[in-house]
Amino acid sequence: MKLNSNTANGFKPVRTQILRHEVADSIRNAIASGVLKPGQRVFEFELAKELGVSRLPIREAIRQLEHEGLLVSQPHRGTFVARATETDILEMFSLRQALEGLAARLVAERASPAEVKSLQKLVDEMRGASSRRDYEALFEIDTRFHTLLCKYARHERLQKHWNLVYGQWQALDSLMDEIPVLNGLAADHPVVVTLSHFADMHQALVDAIAAKDPARAEECMRRHMAEAEQNTLDIHTVGLDRTRSSSE
Repeated sequence: MKLNSNTANGFKPVRTQILRHEVADSIRNAIASGVLKPGQRVFEFELAKELGVSRLPIREAIRQLEHEGLLVSQPHRGTFVARATETDILEMFSLRQALEGLAARLVAERASPAEVKSLQKLVDEMRGASSRRDYEALFEIDTRFHTLLCKYARHERLQKHWNLVYGQWQALDSLMDEIPVLNGLAADHPVVVTLSHFADMHQALVDAIAAKDPARAEECMRRHMAEAEQNTLDIHTVGLDRTRSSSE
């Protein structure tokens, strides 16, 4: 059989590997959008029917999402959407603090004027999103900032580890569903007040990089990660409290 030939119905055959990734993306998006909720059981046959595929790519996608931390399989019980825990948050930020602290130090030593300008542009964008309380835009800009920072470190192994950690962070973020929680908080809530200064945390870092001060840049990043960790823990607590209240 020729793999590049069309089938009788006019479609090209899809390789299993590609199908697995597409199925995993669909399940991942369902978790991120809240269609599949933390703690909810997922069934292979239901997913196969919903996505119009056999159970083999569903099974492979589930294994992939278990590896990412989005799904958890329990013997004799089944597969469930994972729940974010305080330990997950603490472990994630301890990793990010170590990796990005090093990245900040290296960028302060190596960044070109054009790269500093690119980072500054993102900080300016953060200010606009923060003033509008547009948290979705704010976190998207933040992701671009930290991704660029690790790229500008010019450290191949650091970059590879950052990509891995970032993938895990995305999974954790999906499970916490922060945006609806934040949108429901009053303007004087401590979490909202802290996020109103979000750009200032990054500005201090860019200033240290522009001054070519590696020690200060690393310290700024570690302080930022500590504040972000506490903020994420607070958001997680608010989300848990709301879940408990709605179930009572």
